[in-house]
Amino acid sequence: MNPEIQTVVDRLELVERQNSGWKLVALLALVLAAVAIALPFVQPRASGLEQGRFSLVETNRLRLRGPDGSIAAELACDANGSVWFLVGRRVTGCAQLVVLQGKPSLTMTDSRGRLQVALDGSEHPGLHLTPGASSGATLRADAGRGGELWLRDAQGRPRFHAP
Repeated sequence: MNPEIQTVVDRLELVERQNSGWKLVALLALVLAAVAIALPFVQPRASGLEQGRFSLVETNRLRLRGPDGSIAAELACDANGSVWFLVGRRVTGCAQLVVLQGKPSLTMTDSRGRLQVALDGSEHPGLHLTPGASSGATLRADAGRGGELWLRDAQGRPRFHAP
């Protein structure tokens, strides 16, 4: 190899050794830029629920959802004036306050959808307790006839009735 080419090769090797540090800096900068771009997509977002104060909110249906997205409560009305308020889920047991055509009622059901307690506010108000499929107690009131009480056994047969 002639001396001129050897000088050029020596200078090129020197420049490559000096630039290896800059290569590392450039590589680190690229990695940091990629992490900075990817971080908002990977990092879980905090819920940005904004709080506000309102003097009026109008709707015909309001649903409250639990953390898992299922409906935990519902307040609604329809065109004929019926209103209902449901708390809980039908699969876990729920309480329901309903006003149908001006007649209120409160019902509570178990996780299998069976009625456990009913409070009826119609013209003939009553209280129904049904811990089993057929057994239970019923207390009703009537302006003309007075009140009555029914007790039923597990087979649904009346065991006591007054008056």
